[in-house]
Amino acid sequence: MKLTKTFIDQVLKGPAPNTKKIYKDDSVKGLRFIHQRSGRGTYQLRAFRGGKDFKIKIGEVGAITLDQARESAIYKLAEFNKGRSVGLVRIKERNGIPFTKVCDDYLKHGLTPESAKYYSPHINRWIKLYFEKYNIEQIDKKLVLTWFKSIESKEEANLALVTISQIFEHAKGKFIAHTMPNPTEDIRIHPETPKDQKVESSGVEPLLMAIESAPNNYWIGFLKRCLFMAVRESEILRLKQEGIESKT
Repeated sequence: MKLTKTFIDQVLKGPAPNTKKIYKDDSVKGLRFIHQRSGRGTYQLRAFRGGKDFKIKIGEVGAITLDQARESAIYKLAEFNKGRSVGLVRIKERNGIPFTKVCDDYLKHGLTPESAKYYSPHINRWIKLYFEKYNIEQIDKKLVLTWFKSIESKEEANLALVTISQIFEHAKGKFIAHTMPNPTEDIRIHPETPKDQKVESSGVEPLLMAIESAPNNYWIGFLKRCLFMAVRESEILRLKQEGIESKT
């Protein structure tokens, strides 16, 4: 049968099967839609070489469209038939960008060299290690929330959440569409330390580095002024554009 979006949607709306169900697409050789026991839907390419049966992952239903799955299957089958390792081929499908690659790009192009040097160990430990098996479009709010709660240190967790949010904003227009929602939206950070607790001297340098890495240069001076004037968070959040006087 020739797969259609309507048919796939109808299958996924039904109950999850006891054993996975496989539906072949007659329009592209080897392409299959699989209804998993978990209820999820995936696209897979089945190919043969040297008398062996190979199953090549295409992507998740929803992360890519049926048309994109077909284009990807055609490309991967051609590369496979040339004897190439499909896993090493740089596919340009929407869900084919490893999140670790996006993190590396953020460190190289999204931060100053000084900030990248400071944040690199943090990103490697708390972000890249956890998400190393995921492509960027596979990361959703549920996954991010699970990861966020798994970090025992509240300070580390808060910094990691802010950092991964900035990584996703950096990726928009370059690795993902501008319209793709940031999976950190509506996830609340852990409560801050008491207002009367002063910043230790060891914490000033990373805080200033974080301010310097702000994507909008106009915010850098403003944030520094708030820091040294000890402006409360609640006061900043109540600010409105018309209430800010700019003096030169």
